[in-house]
Amino acid sequence: MTDPITPITSAAPGDRVSRWELDITKLALAVETVLTHRGLSSRKGAAEIGLSPSTLTRLKQGQKPDADGLIALLTWLKAEARDFTKEIHQP
Repeated sequence: MTDPITPITSAAPGDRVSRWELDITKLALAVETVLTHRGLSSRKGAAEIGLSPSTLTRLKQGQKPDADGLIALLTWLKAEARDFTKEIHQP
C-alpha cells in the first residue's frame, strides 16, 4: 500500500515532470478583449460578471482570482479552465 501523502507518478527518475498553472496574462487579456468588444467599462463588466471592480483591477495587475471569481470569469467568458492554463516543466 502506498503512503496516502506521496503522489503517485509514472515518471521515472530523471524524467521531467509537468505541472499546470493558471495563465493569468491570457485570462486577463481575454476579459479585456470581451469588455472592449462589448463596449463595457471595467465597472459595468464586473457587475455583469458578478465580481467587484477591484477584482478585475487585481486581475489586470496579474493577481489570480479566488476560486469563486475564477468560476464567474470562466462562466462569463463561456470558457473552460484548460483554456487558460500553461504547462510548467520541472526537472
